[in-house]
Amino acid sequence: MMNWLRKNYSFVVVCTIFLLVKFFLLDTYFFWDSLVILSRPATYLYENGLTALPFPQELGVAPTFLHFYTALVWTLFGRTSLVTHLSFLPFVLLLLFQIYKLCNRFVGKDFLLMTFLFVVSDPTFVAQTLGLYADLFLMAFAICSINNILENNRLRLIVSLFLLAAVGERGMLMAIALTILYFFIEFRKEHNFLFSLRSTFYVFLPTFFCLISFVAYQKITTGYLLLDNSENSDWGMHWRLVNFRQFMKNCLALGFRFVEYGRLFLWITFVYLLIKVRKKAIEPFLFSAYCIIFVVLLVATLPWYNPFGMRYFLLLYLLFALNLARSISISLSKKKAKTLLFALVLLLSCSHFYVYPERLSQSWDSSLAHLPYFDLRRQTIDFLKENNVPFSEVGVSFPLTEKHKLTDFSDENGEFSNYDFKQNRWIIYTNIGNLDTPTIDLIRRQTLVKRFEKCGVFFELYRVEQPKKE
Repeated sequence: MMNWLRKNYSFVVVCTIFLLVKFFLLDTYFFWDSLVILSRPATYLYENGLTALPFPQELGVAPTFLHFYTALVWTLFGRTSLVTHLSFLPFVLLLLFQIYKLCNRFVGKDFLLMTFLFVVSDPTFVAQTLGLYADLFLMAFAICSINNILENNRLRLIVSLFLLAAVGERGMLMAIALTILYFFIEFRKEHNFLFSLRSTFYVFLPTFFCLISFVAYQKITTGYLLLDNSENSDWGMHWRLVNFRQFMKNCLALGFRFVEYGRLFLWITFVYLLIKVRKKAIEPFLFSAYCIIFVVLLVATLPWYNPFGMRYFLLLYLLFALNLARSISISLSKKKAKTLLFALVLLLSCSHFYVYPERLSQSWDSSLAHLPYFDLRRQTIDFLKENNVPFSEVGVSFPLTEKHKLTDFSDENGEFSNYDFKQNRWIIYTNIGNLDTPTIDLIRRQTLVKRFEKCGVFFELYRVEQPKKE
């Protein structure tokens, strides 16, 4: 055991850092999209029995491995923040180990520690890994699948692809993308189209069969496939084709997602190396994987109204970072390469401290900048209780719209109301909500009662001024 630890000290060092940070975040709870795609369905299974399927229409999600796993853990050990974090921990370690294996394959021993640290320093990766997010599981099974492709371990690949697809809709997309990647790798190796196609078919068959079975079950029992896209559904607008103007907006948003949080400097470094060493700056397998996943994600994002966050492209960020680290290691001297990688790690880490101006939307679940939210939310709720303000009279925006028990594991059934200035007597405004300018201006015309602020994140409580009766 000690021998293995000494041999893999890079893995030990990085894991230790992650576990230490994780220790200080054990009291955090569900946030942002994890409220909708994880807490809601998992809580439903927990409260109604693990076999209470299909999900009610209002949940709008497909039953997945993750929901069942989370509900099962709660049933066995209790529904608490600590239990949930500890149940996610094995998958954190699995993900880190799989990334370590991938790094070890493409860089030499001298650069392994810095490369590994650099790849996992991506702000979105850190936030999604240390919090309670579904993308932790998606990334773990996706990187497992990539390693299994590289090792040509078909049995493990079958299992990892199946689990990847079972995480959710984007997991299904990733499973399809990685199956295509496997086909190209097989074809490049065998130079036989039919043989490669047959090999790929056998690998993907269990996943394909289960997906088709589930989709059919969903259609029969609910009337829709994966999501309800009817006019009455909250999800309906998300899966409608965009017009040209919105398509261009999606393109701009996509470009912005790839340069946010310090990633612009990674691209500048890559372009410099591309000019300096040309083909050496690109590793063929990583490039192929990147391109295939990128195309699949383009098809799933650009033509639709569905808003997409940074976490959608997390696998691409990691593959790009690994390719960049490899290019740096073979293009620069040992000292210069390590210095540059360390500088990039610091640059990415600093992104956690940056909060956008309040009128500019921020992907709050893509960095640790949102951490003050948990304490500020509790302070605001305590203030309301102390002053006997009914939650039903308080208007809020997402992510405060969910029931309290779905958010913070409390036993409270209380929940706030959605913004309605004709009905709300009180308003909670936080920059976490990414509100539009007209709504912010309307809120600011009300009477400010209390403000809580920490590290650039704030909560403001307003009393709504009711129009005077004539």
